[in-house]
Amino acid sequence: MPADPSRFEHSASQSTVADDRACNSCGYNLRGLLTGTPCPECGATIAIKRYAARGDNLTDAPARYLRTYAMWAALTAAGGVATVVVTMGGWLVGGGPFVFVGIGASLVFAGGAAMLTRPRPRGENTIPDATIDDPRWRIAAMASPAAWLLMATSVALLGIATANLWRIADALAFLTWPAFMLALVASIPLHIHLASVAGWAGDTGLASRLRSVAWVFGIGTLTVLAAALFAAIVPDGLAAAIRIAAIGLYAIVGLAMLVGLLGFVQFAAVTAAAVRTNRAQHDRDRRIAERRAAEMSETVDRQFNAPGPPDPVAPIVPAAPPIPESDPPPRIGQGQRIEPAETQNAYDLEPEDPQ
Repeated sequence: MPADPSRFEHSASQSTVADDRACNSCGYNLRGLLTGTPCPECGATIAIKRYAARGDNLTDAPARYLRTYAMWAALTAAGGVATVVVTMGGWLVGGGPFVFVGIGASLVFAGGAAMLTRPRPRGENTIPDATIDDPRWRIAAMASPAAWLLMATSVALLGIATANLWRIADALAFLTWPAFMLALVASIPLHIHLASVAGWAGDTGLASRLRSVAWVFGIGTLTVLAAALFAAIVPDGLAAAIRIAAIGLYAIVGLAMLVGLLGFVQFAAVTAAAVRTNRAQHDRDRRIAERRAAEMSETVDRQFNAPGPPDPVAPIVPAAPPIPESDPPPRIGQGQRIEPAETQNAYDLEPEDPQ
C-alpha cells in the first residue's frame, strides 16, 4: 500500500502556495496548499508555478479571469466596429432604418469596455502600471463608449428628423459634428488603456499602434477645431485653403479610426492567444507536478519498505554452527581395512623359510 506522503517533508521541487492563487479549474483559493497535491474542491493537480521562467505577463493571470477577459474583448471589438461603421454610415447617407443598430452596438461596446477596465488580479510578481492600475484612468476609459452612444443617438434622431422633414433636423445636423469630435476625444483613454494591456501581454507593436491612434485623435481633433475657428474669422480666400486642409485632416483622422478598429480586433486576438498559452503552460506545469509527486511517493514507499538498521541495545547472540543432516557414507577402497582375527597373512605374503 502506498505510504502517506504527509509523514515526510515535501521535496525541494514542491512548495506551499504562499499567495492567493485561484485554481485554474474551479477557482478555489489554493493558499497554504502544497503543489503537486489535488485541489480539495475539484481534484485538479496544483501546478508548480515557475516564476523564474515566466515574469509578469497577461498569460500569468488566473485562467478564469483570462477566459472572461477574452470574451469581453471580443464583444468590445465587435461592438466598437459595428458602432463606428453603422453610425458613420448613417451620418454620411442621411439616416436610414439601420441607424438604430448603432445604438444597440454602442451599448454592447460600452458594456464590453466597462468589463475590460475592471481592476486586474495582482500577484506577488505583478509589476504596477500607472495606466492599468490607476482608478481614475480606468473610470475615464470605462466612460469612453458613452460618447459614441451619444453620437449614435444623435445620428438616429437626425435620420428620423430628416425623413419626417422636421425643422429640428438642421439643429441636429449641427450638433452631430461636435458629438463626433467628443466621441474621438473620449476614445483616447480607452485606447491608451488597451495599449497598456497589450504591452502587458507582450505585443509592443499593437501597443504602439493604439497609442498612435490616441495621439492622432487628440491632435487631429484640436487641429480640426482650430481650422474651423480660423475659417470663420479669416477672409474667404484663406478660409477656402483652410477648409481644404481640414479635409486632409479628416482623412488622417478617418485612417486613424480604421487603425483603431483593427487594433480592437487584434486586441481580442491577443487575449484569445493568452488564454491558449495559459492553458498550455498550466497543463505543462500540472504534468510536471504530477510526475514529481509520483516520484516523491515512490521515494516514500522505498523508505517505508526498506529494512531498518539493527538495534544497538539488543545483545549480539553468536550464530550456532550448522548441524549436518547425516554422516556421510564410507567410501569403498579408502581408509583403514579391518581383517578377521583368524587371518594369518593379511596380504597373502609368502611364508618364511624354515630354519
